[in-house]
Amino acid sequence: MNNCIIERPEQQSTAQKIIYGILTLFWWLFWFYLWLPLIGPWISDHPLMKKLIASHKYTREQYWILVDLFIIVGIAALIISIVMGIWAYYNLRNPGRERRRRPTPVSVDQLARFFVVKAPELNEWHGEKRLVIHYDEQGIIQRVDTGAAIEAATPRTTSTSPDEKLPNAYAL
Repeated sequence: MNNCIIERPEQQSTAQKIIYGILTLFWWLFWFYLWLPLIGPWISDHPLMKKLIASHKYTREQYWILVDLFIIVGIAALIISIVMGIWAYYNLRNPGRERRRRPTPVSVDQLARFFVVKAPELNEWHGEKRLVIHYDEQGIIQRVDTGAAIEAATPRTTSTSPDEKLPNAYAL
């Protein structure tokens, strides 16, 4: 079960709830503001709207250019929605069809040759839950620590300055 704070609003502090409410209100108002040029003509009889429209001082030509732009964007959004809907419908009707080739399985010997390690060591590492892999500048594995040796091998750094050279090790 995921206990995200968003799914459990009772765990939010009062400040978080207030900030969330203010941000939600702001973005809803901004969303409505974006729709004003399109819905303006239908609600333009309202005195407040007349004042708002007068403050923008759009000419009829500019208004129709804006309407044409909305129509073009709307048509593009409709076409994209239809294509995505057809794709989703196709995927629902044809589940489990994988057209890509599956990768060929790699044997332990091939993997060992690639990483220049011994196959028995690689088999041992596959059974571990955590590994620390040390490698050189060319990317060749030098040493692998497993189990209790990891605590001793894991570097404890407090500084993360860009000048500091980090050891060549990955903890997996």
